[in-house]
Amino acid sequence: MEEDPVGFEIASDDKRFMKILWPELVNFVPSFDTLKLLRGWAGLYAVNNLDGNAILSEWPKQKAYI
Repeated sequence: MEEDPVGFEIASDDKRFMKILWPELVNFVPSFDTLKLLRGWAGLYAVNNLDGNAILSEWPKQKAYI
């Protein structure tokens, strides 16, 4: 988001999540309104250069391109 700080801020902001992102999720999937956030995670992770998705491990017989 535009107001996100630039840099390596890896703290989870539960209040911001609930105020900004949760309503968008509920709008997209209304049944999310019945769910409750128990915990969250924030941190750095390797991403795929092709689509920006997280790299969890190498695919069998295929080396990761990082």
